[in-house]
Amino acid sequence: MKDLLRCANDVMTEVESYKAAAVHDARNRGTSWDQVADAAHLSAATVRTRWSESKVRDRLQRRATNRAVVRQPPASVVDAPDAAEGSPPQLATERASAKLASALSHLHRSTSLTIREVAEETSLSASYVSRILSGERTPTWPVVCALAELFNGDPAELSALFEGAHGLVPPARHALTDAVARLQAALRGLHLAVGRPEPDTLDRASNEVLTGQTISDILEGVVIPGWEQTSALVTALGGSPADVRPLWEDVHYVFLLCLDPPEESPGPADPSVSD
Repeated sequence: MKDLLRCANDVMTEVESYKAAAVHDARNRGTSWDQVADAAHLSAATVRTRWSESKVRDRLQRRATNRAVVRQPPASVVDAPDAAEGSPPQLATERASAKLASALSHLHRSTSLTIREVAEETSLSASYVSRILSGERTPTWPVVCALAELFNGDPAELSALFEGAHGLVPPARHALTDAVARLQAALRGLHLAVGRPEPDTLDRASNEVLTGQTISDILEGVVIPGWEQTSALVTALGGSPADVRPLWEDVHYVFLLCLDPPEESPGPADPSVSD
């Protein structure tokens, strides 16, 4: 009973954080307090008080801080360049936000669409689209999806960057195929954020831990990298290994579970796992 109540409280806290983030984003897009009140079925005075800019900022900062503590890797796991000390939550959020903007901007540049045309297609203001692409504003997930699809991109490749930019941490311990897909999408998202350079140009940036062929195999999903390879690739792509570590650990945990599965548990997926 105690554990169930604690879980219920965690869910309620999470819902409130999502509400606060939604209101914050709506206000940034020019939504009036009366419109927010209408959507929330509350009075305008109540929503102004409950979701004032300072209160929303404090709530999201506390959430990011709490989540960062949960995400610290256990001491027994293979060390990463900056995972031991961890990263201040705000810095991790800013890094992910900048990478998300870079990825969306690269996708946009691959099209012939003007900012105004993008705005018309997505029903957003031109100034808001411009701020998203420049990194001044962090969009909601529906907006990320709308922009990625308009730019002929894959929203899944941006999901890890989006979660990091908002300080969101999805439930751990996915099925193996899902965990692998999330890690691969995160790596492809970082690759996209730096303009998708050819794998052969990244081997030196990885301190020659990886060859161009290995990098290509990882990005194409042919190989599931070990931690040394993951860390080297993330570093070569200008990312922080600590930010990707939880996704790699999720794959590692599920893969080990599949090697010694409980009764009637499915076996591991097809891709090979390198050391």
